Amino acid sequence: MSDQLTEQLNKELEKERLDKLLELEIKFMTATYDKSSAYANLIIISGYASFFGLWSITSKFITRSQSLWVCILILISAIVFVFFEIIKMAMVANGLTQKYRVLVKQAMGKSPHQILVDYQEFQKNADLSVLKFLTLWRICLVIAVSTGLLSIGILMYSLIRALCFSTP
Repeated sequence: MSDQLTEQLNKELEKERLDKLLELEIKFMTATYDKSSAYANLIIISGYASFFGLWSITSKFITRSQSLWVCILILISAIVFVFFEIIKMAMVANGLTQKYRVLVKQAMGKSPHQILVDYQEFQKNADLSVLKFLTLWRICLVIAVSTGLLSIGILMYSLIRALCFSTP
Protein backbone atom coordinates (compact mmCIF):
# COMPACT_ATOMS: atom_id res chain seq x y z
CA MET A 1 0.00 0.00 0.00
CA SER A 2 2.82 2.37 0.88
CA ASP A 3 4.59 1.77 -2.45
CA GLN A 4 1.41 2.54 -4.37
CA LEU A 5 0.92 5.77 -2.43
CA THR A 6 4.53 6.79 -3.03
CA GLU A 7 4.19 6.01 -6.73
CA GLN A 8 0.95 7.99 -6.92
CA LEU A 9 2.54 10.98 -5.18
CA ASN A 10 5.57 10.83 -7.47
CA LYS A 11 3.31 10.82 -10.53
CA GLU A 12 1.37 13.79 -9.19
CA LEU A 13 4.58 15.67 -8.43
CA GLU A 14 5.93 14.92 -11.90
CA LYS A 15 2.70 16.12 -13.50
CA GLU A 16 2.79 19.27 -11.39
CA ARG A 17 6.42 19.94 -12.42
CA LEU A 18 5.54 19.43 -16.07
CA ASP A 19 2.55 21.77 -15.78
CA LYS A 20 4.74 24.43 -14.16
CA LEU A 21 7.39 23.99 -16.85
CA LEU A 22 4.80 24.38 -19.61
CA GLU A 23 3.31 27.40 -17.87
CA LEU A 24 6.74 29.05 -17.58
CA GLU A 25 7.55 28.27 -21.20
CA ILE A 26 4.27 29.79 -22.41
CA LYS A 27 4.86 32.91 -20.30
CA PHE A 28 8.40 33.21 -21.66
CA MET A 29 7.21 32.86 -25.25
CA THR A 30 4.43 35.39 -24.69
CA ALA A 31 6.85 37.92 -23.15
CA THR A 32 9.29 37.35 -26.01
CA TYR A 33 6.52 38.03 -28.51
CA ASP A 34 5.54 41.26 -26.74
CA LYS A 35 9.12 42.55 -26.82
CA SER A 36 9.81 41.51 -30.40
CA SER A 37 6.49 42.97 -31.55
CA ALA A 38 7.27 46.34 -29.97
CA TYR A 39 10.75 46.33 -31.51
CA ALA A 40 9.41 45.36 -34.93
CA ASN A 41 6.82 48.15 -34.78
CA LEU A 42 9.52 50.69 -33.96
CA ILE A 43 11.65 49.50 -36.88
CA ILE A 44 8.71 49.45 -39.29
CA ILE A 45 7.54 52.95 -38.33
CA SER A 46 11.12 54.23 -38.69
CA GLY A 47 11.24 52.53 -42.08
CA TYR A 48 8.06 54.28 -43.20
CA ALA A 49 9.45 57.65 -42.08
CA SER A 50 12.70 56.98 -43.96
CA PHE A 51 10.75 55.84 -47.00
CA PHE A 52 8.72 59.04 -47.27
CA GLY A 53 11.84 61.16 -46.77
CA LEU A 54 13.63 59.21 -49.50
CA TRP A 55 10.63 59.41 -51.80
CA SER A 56 10.44 63.19 -51.48
CA ILE A 57 14.14 63.42 -52.43
CA THR A 58 13.98 60.98 -55.34
CA SER A 59 10.54 61.86 -56.74
CA LYS A 60 12.00 63.97 -59.58
CA PHE A 61 14.34 61.12 -60.62
CA ILE A 62 11.84 58.26 -60.92
CA THR A 63 9.75 57.33 -63.93
CA ARG A 64 5.95 57.15 -63.84
CA SER A 65 6.10 53.35 -63.89
CA GLN A 66 8.56 53.26 -60.98
CA SER A 67 6.40 55.72 -59.06
CA LEU A 68 3.32 53.52 -59.55
CA TRP A 69 5.20 50.42 -58.36
CA VAL A 70 6.48 52.30 -55.33
CA CYS A 71 2.91 53.41 -54.53
CA ILE A 72 1.50 49.89 -54.89
CA LEU A 73 4.23 48.30 -52.77
CA ILE A 74 4.13 50.85 -49.97
CA LEU A 75 0.34 50.73 -49.98
CA ILE A 76 0.41 46.93 -49.56
CA SER A 77 2.96 47.31 -46.78
CA ALA A 78 0.94 49.96 -44.95
CA ILE A 79 -2.37 48.12 -45.35
CA VAL A 80 -0.94 44.88 -43.97
CA PHE A 81 0.72 46.72 -41.08
CA VAL A 82 -2.45 48.65 -40.16
CA PHE A 83 -4.61 45.52 -40.62
CA PHE A 84 -2.43 43.60 -38.21
CA GLU A 85 -2.37 46.42 -35.66
CA ILE A 86 -6.18 46.68 -35.76
CA ILE A 87 -6.53 42.93 -35.21
CA LYS A 88 -4.01 43.11 -32.37
CA MET A 89 -5.90 46.03 -30.80
CA ALA A 90 -9.18 44.09 -31.01
CA MET A 91 -7.56 41.03 -29.43
CA VAL A 92 -6.15 43.10 -26.56
CA ALA A 93 -9.54 44.77 -25.97
CA ASN A 94 -11.24 41.36 -26.03
CA GLY A 95 -8.65 39.95 -23.64
CA LEU A 96 -9.13 42.82 -21.20
CA THR A 97 -12.91 42.38 -21.35
CA GLN A 98 -12.59 38.67 -20.65
CA LYS A 99 -10.17 39.33 -17.80
CA TYR A 100 -12.66 41.80 -16.30
CA ARG A 101 -15.39 39.17 -16.50
CA VAL A 102 -13.23 36.56 -14.80
CA LEU A 103 -12.00 38.87 -12.05
CA VAL A 104 -15.14 40.90 -11.35
CA LYS A 105 -18.38 39.67 -12.85
CA GLN A 106 -17.90 35.93 -12.50
CA ALA A 107 -16.17 36.25 -9.12
CA MET A 108 -19.35 37.13 -7.25
CA GLY A 109 -19.99 34.56 -4.56
CA LYS A 110 -16.92 32.46 -5.32
CA SER A 111 -14.17 31.59 -2.90
CA PRO A 112 -10.77 33.30 -3.35
CA HIS A 113 -9.30 29.90 -4.27
CA GLN A 114 -11.89 29.38 -7.04
CA ILE A 115 -11.34 32.91 -8.36
CA LEU A 116 -7.61 32.20 -8.52
CA VAL A 117 -8.21 28.89 -10.31
CA ASP A 118 -10.53 30.59 -12.82
CA TYR A 119 -8.01 33.37 -13.41
CA GLN A 120 -5.15 30.93 -13.92
CA GLU A 121 -7.24 29.02 -16.45
CA PHE A 122 -8.10 32.27 -18.23
CA GLN A 123 -4.43 33.32 -18.29
CA LYS A 124 -3.36 29.95 -19.66
CA ASN A 125 -5.91 30.21 -22.48
CA ALA A 126 -4.91 33.81 -23.18
CA ASP A 127 -1.25 32.86 -23.41
CA LEU A 128 -2.06 30.01 -25.80
CA SER A 129 -4.07 32.43 -27.96
CA VAL A 130 -1.04 34.70 -28.21
CA LEU A 131 1.08 31.79 -29.34
CA LYS A 132 -1.42 31.01 -32.10
CA PHE A 133 -1.43 34.70 -33.03
CA LEU A 134 2.33 34.53 -33.68
CA THR A 135 1.71 32.83 -37.03
CA LEU A 136 -0.38 35.78 -38.26
CA TRP A 137 2.24 38.18 -36.89
CA ARG A 138 5.03 36.46 -38.83
CA ILE A 139 3.05 36.49 -42.08
CA CYS A 140 2.10 40.16 -41.73
CA LEU A 141 5.64 41.11 -40.73
CA VAL A 142 7.15 39.40 -43.77
CA ILE A 143 4.65 41.02 -46.16
CA ALA A 144 4.88 44.51 -44.64
CA VAL A 145 8.67 44.53 -44.46
CA SER A 146 9.34 42.89 -47.83
CA THR A 147 7.01 45.18 -49.79
CA GLY A 148 8.37 48.20 -47.94
CA LEU A 149 11.94 47.18 -48.70
CA LEU A 150 11.08 46.57 -52.36
CA SER A 151 9.64 50.08 -52.65
CA ILE A 152 12.74 51.55 -51.01
CA GLY A 153 14.85 49.47 -53.40
CA ILE A 154 13.09 51.03 -56.37
CA LEU A 155 13.71 54.51 -54.96
CA MET A 156 17.37 53.72 -54.28
CA TYR A 157 17.78 52.31 -57.80
CA SER A 158 16.31 55.46 -59.34
CA LEU A 159 18.55 57.67 -57.20
CA ILE A 160 21.70 55.69 -58.04
CA ARG A 161 20.70 55.62 -61.72
CA ALA A 162 20.22 59.39 -61.68
CA LEU A 163 23.60 59.88 -60.01
CA CYS A 164 25.44 57.61 -62.46
CA PHE A 165 23.82 58.81 -65.67
CA SER A 166 23.11 62.45 -64.97
CA THR A 167 24.83 65.13 -66.99
CA PRO A 168 26.36 68.03 -65.09
